[in-house]
Amino acid sequence: MTGQPEARARCNGLRAVFPALIAAAFVALVPTGAWAHGGDENTSAYDSVRQAIALIVNSPGNHEAIDDKIGDALVSDDTDRVNLDLVKQAQAAMDREDEHATRRLLEAAIGARVHTGIADPVPIGEPAPLTGAATGTVAAVDAMPGRYGLTAAAWTTLAVSLLIAAAGVALAFQLRPPSSASGPGGELQAGSTIEG
Repeated sequence: MTGQPEARARCNGLRAVFPALIAAAFVALVPTGAWAHGGDENTSAYDSVRQAIALIVNSPGNHEAIDDKIGDALVSDDTDRVNLDLVKQAQAAMDREDEHATRRLLEAAIGARVHTGIADPVPIGEPAPLTGAATGTVAAVDAMPGRYGLTAAAWTTLAVSLLIAAAGVALAFQLRPPSSASGPGGELQAGSTIEG
């Protein structure tokens, strides 16, 4: 009878290990798309330039990956919305290891602008909102007329308001309830009783 608990423990152990082995075999044997690296796909030059800009911003020392993305943009079949002349200049700047010029040229190649305002950024390729004199409006040069002195009606309204406020303060003092068991400082007055 002492062998039964050991046999049950062994059986329970196998029950726990068996599903784990099946899961591990499934993960190892089933291929996924993330593991495959297709060299055949052709990304657009626009996407490659954006990826190159992202690499410059996030990993500036990774010259090989940045060069690779710039090269992908130049050999891409889909060059819509990309100025390839600026991308070539960016490639030359990258060969000189001038990352600032590379980024500036790549941003200009896809129409990106530096975002410095408090409004939402303008989508890449759309014109920036007009500001200042570019809006076509003329700045107001005439002084805006201010308010002049109070009129008789305004003075009357002010005087009536002050009289009502003063009457309210006077009535508050005159109609307040008699003093309670505590004095003005919060201490109990002599001879007063607290009923409860």
